[in-house]
Amino acid sequence: MTPPAVSDSDDPRRPAARADGDDRAATGPVVLIAGPRVDPLVLEAAIDEARAADAELVVLAILDALAPRRLADSLADGGQVGPHMSDGLLATLGRGREREAMARADEFVRIASDAGVKVRSEMRRGDPATEIAKAVVAEKPGCVVRAKARGLWRALARRPDLDGLGRELGFRVVEV
Repeated sequence: MTPPAVSDSDDPRRPAARADGDDRAATGPVVLIAGPRVDPLVLEAAIDEARAADAELVVLAILDALAPRRLADSLADGGQVGPHMSDGLLATLGRGREREAMARADEFVRIASDAGVKVRSEMRRGDPATEIAKAVVAEKPGCVVRAKARGLWRALARRPDLDGLGRELGFRVVEV
């Protein structure tokens, strides 16, 4: 049973602290940032966080509107396709990524639900860093779980400053 929340701030955006001193927020969901290739261990960590906080899990999937164009440019730079892909092919790539993201989010929702966690998914389109930040501000989470950026992605990925947002809004960031 979760101890009652004790408000430590008049700021409605800031989750209440727990009476037992646990640094996990007593309110707000656990948000899982579910990229296209999220490792199942990240989902497992999010489920564990939601259970420990007796909180809802929100599986947040972001569809990067520019990903098909970047893929086409990369293929063209590598000489695998001509310099100009048709808009139809780019739209097909985008629809394929959307189906993949939706299927992955549905799979994560099923797994979390089967584990007894209250769960829902949210899909957003746009710049990932911007959309993640907007979603986190709107959700007012107690915890955000994301995969660590590894290798080349660490240098290339444009990621929101979740640690800074966490300090400002009072949530923890867990990287797996």
